Formats: sequence, structure tokens, C-alpha cells
Amino acid sequence: MKDYFIPSVKKVGEYELTVMEIPQYGDSSFGSQGFNRACLDKLYLLERLAKLPDEYVLYADCDIVFLQLTEVDLRFRIGDKDALFQSDAGMLCAGFIFMRPCKRLADFFRHCTLDYRHGMENDQDVINRNRRMMNFGLLPAEYYNIAFANHGKVHNTGDIAVIPAGIRMFHANWTVGIDNKIELLKLALRNNDTDN
Repeated sequence: MKDYFIPSVKKVGEYELTVMEIPQYGDSSFGSQGFNRACLDKLYLLERLAKLPDEYVLYADCDIVFLQLTEVDLRFRIGDKDALFQSDAGMLCAGFIFMRPCKRLADFFRHCTLDYRHGMENDQDVINRNRRMMNFGLLPAEYYNIAFANHGKVHNTGDIAVIPAGIRMFHANWTVGIDNKIELLKLALRNNDTDN
């Protein structure tokens, strides 16, 4: 986070950053009990964010780099929607959410915490299952994640990743291991002519 996410937010320079750490419990590998507990904690955090008095709030996981300005574009795109989600192979991605805090959105995330099936799913599963409870939109591919390149398959060491130039941000989701995430973040920065 300190080497990629935070410097990219500061470089783009359009957001007031508040770092909120979600505790990791034991083994935090995908699908583990620790991972699932962190997913539930994230849903509680999203509910709190949806209750803030701010006009807009952006939630972003720490495996993201910002490459261009996004705020004006996101404010334009949100229109009358409660939230915009990064597209994750056509599903709502729980790692990048631009929201307009409101009661309906807070109620949606509260419902997701109550509907969460421990050990059977993650935050993204429950958000997608209940998404008709809110007014949402999906962001285009310029809000890029690895699912655009590999169609929602897990990214492993040695896989060839295609990260185009000209994207606004990159999210290294669907990626196994911190070292692989870092390699993808570096590739996104290199392909998008940043100084990082």
C-alpha cells in the first residue's frame, strides 16, 4: 500500500485520503476463514461509509493504482445512481466503489452484512446477489482490473497480463499472492507512463 496505492493517490492529487485498515485474521488467503471474516468487516465499513454526510465517497482497495484523474468523471457518471462499481467480468467489484451516501445505500450494505453466508461466499458475492436493492452502475474498462484481460480467471505467477495504456486506474484483483499483485501494479504504472 505504502509503495503503490498511497503514492498514486497523492500523485493524482484529487482525493483526501483516509486509510482505514481492515484487520487480517490468521490465514488470509482467498476463501479462508480469515479472508471471509475480513470480507464481513469490509461490508460493515461500506455501511459506515454510506452513512457519511459527504456528497460523495470513493472506496478503493489497497491493490489499486490511480493513473489519471477520476473524480470529475465519476461525478459525471454517477448521475442519479447510489453507487458506481468497477466491473469485474460484468459483476460488481467490491474493491472500487464510488458512492453517494444515502439511506438506501446504507440499508443495502446493512442487508448484505445480515445476509452474508459465513464460509460460503465473500463480500462481492453477497453484494452481487442483493444488488437490485440499490440504484447502481458499472464503470467502463478505463477503470481497469485484471478480469478485463483474463475474463474473470485467477491470475498466477507467469501468466501474461495485458494492461493497456490510457486507463484511469488499475486494480490487481483476481491475483494470487502479494508479489504477483506488485508485479501487476508495476506493469500498470509502466504502461501508463507514470513516474512511479
